[in-house]
Amino acid sequence: MSGRKPIELTIELNERDFWRVSFAGRIKRFLLVNLIYLPIALLMLYFVAFGAGANPFSEQNWSFLFVFFVIIAIPFVFLILGQHSLRKLAKKLAKASEKTHFTFSENEIEANSPLRSSKLSWENYEKMQETNEDFVGYLKNYTFHIIPKNFFKGEEQIIEFRELVRAKLGDKAELKS
Repeated sequence: MSGRKPIELTIELNERDFWRVSFAGRIKRFLLVNLIYLPIALLMLYFVAFGAGANPFSEQNWSFLFVFFVIIAIPFVFLILGQHSLRKLAKKLAKASEKTHFTFSENEIEANSPLRSSKLSWENYEKMQETNEDFVGYLKNYTFHIIPKNFFKGEEQIIEFRELVRAKLGDKAELKS
């Protein structure tokens, strides 16, 4: 294993990269929260509208429908507002981002850019996830590295990177195939 050749990538992230990774995390949370919120909210609405034997349809009073639509709309309003703030954040991060040369070796990950350089141990990663377009490495200090697949030299280098990550992170590697 120690004879493995280091994988070198030069990455320049853009607004779309930050947006894609941030939105993917946000949409998962949105779906999870709504899986809990909507059934509870609808159950409460049912008890309010039909509680104590009442029938809101017999009185021709449709105000409960307004409440129903407000309850349904609340999570979507938060999603839209969240998307707007994520887009602004992605724009700021892209402006602050610079071209970085990464070297992934058996011992460490080295990152060099015009303004800074760093070396980190593989143990610094909480996990590494693979999506259709990226590898996302989550560090213990609540930051992450986005490694878009389009910066790899080809499918062979992606496979080599996957094998290296799997060997170094074990169960903390959530990779495809």
